[in-house]
Amino acid sequence: MPPTKKGVGLRELRVGLLIVVSVGVLIFLVLNASGDISPFSRKIQLKSRFQNADGLRRGSEVRLAGVRIGKVDDVRLLPPSDRETDPKVEATFSIDSEIDGRPATELIRTDSKARMGSPSILGTDKIINVNPGTAFGQPVKDGDVLATDAEASTYQELAGSGNELMQQLNKLSAQFTDIAGKVNRGEGTIGRFINDEAFYNNLNTTIRDVNDVVRQIESGQGSAGRFIQDPALYNNLNNVSSSLQSIADDLRRGRGTAGRLLTDEALYNDMRTAVARFNRSADEINFIVADLRQ
Repeated sequence: MPPTKKGVGLRELRVGLLIVVSVGVLIFLVLNASGDISPFSRKIQLKSRFQNADGLRRGSEVRLAGVRIGKVDDVRLLPPSDRETDPKVEATFSIDSEIDGRPATELIRTDSKARMGSPSILGTDKIINVNPGTAFGQPVKDGDVLATDAEASTYQELAGSGNELMQQLNKLSAQFTDIAGKVNRGEGTIGRFINDEAFYNNLNTTIRDVNDVVRQIESGQGSAGRFIQDPALYNNLNNVSSSLQSIADDLRRGRGTAGRLLTDEALYNDMRTAVARFNRSADEINFIVADLRQ
């Protein structure tokens, strides 16, 4: 008896179609959430030109101040130019027409700048990061070319600067090594200062002499030691100071001849009168001498 072929029933067909549709909807939702497919939002296509692609490719992210807003559609080479500083690569990218419920043209203006960078230090992929514009710029239109931020350096440029710094440090290290070798060999002033034993011996002798002098002073030997350690010298100086203070008090009170000379106004006036009389007498004597000469 030949085997009978069992046909696909309507129930099995419905289940298969439901599974296919469910998988398709799931794929659509995943791609829509990731931003690769968004049929419900209109896109704005912009362009930017760079010196080199440096790993930028189709599908790379486009961010606005670090927030993803689109992806790169195409990266192509520009025709050759006479100037070396002219851009060599043009990147075309699409962004959402609305960003966080606001029109993209309110955030991206004609004075916005595009900068190519890396999402991480170790990553090789590149992204385009757009800086928000200002109120002085005009809203961008589909197909506009955004200026690039030439001053912003990529991680490769930073790594290159780090390599140059390492080379400079290596050269500096070699110079220090050479200097250290000369010092170890006793060359130059520092080398002699470190390696010359005679200098060490002289310095050690000087330190010993200074220590001996300090010990003598502490023990009261010599003039300096007596000056510091002998209390009689302090007492004598204290007595002299007291005597001088007493003399100064007597002078202020007018005691003694010097005190009266300093404080007695009558004595001062008498002395002034005597000096005046002496001057007049001297004039008269000069007059008499002149007469005698005649």
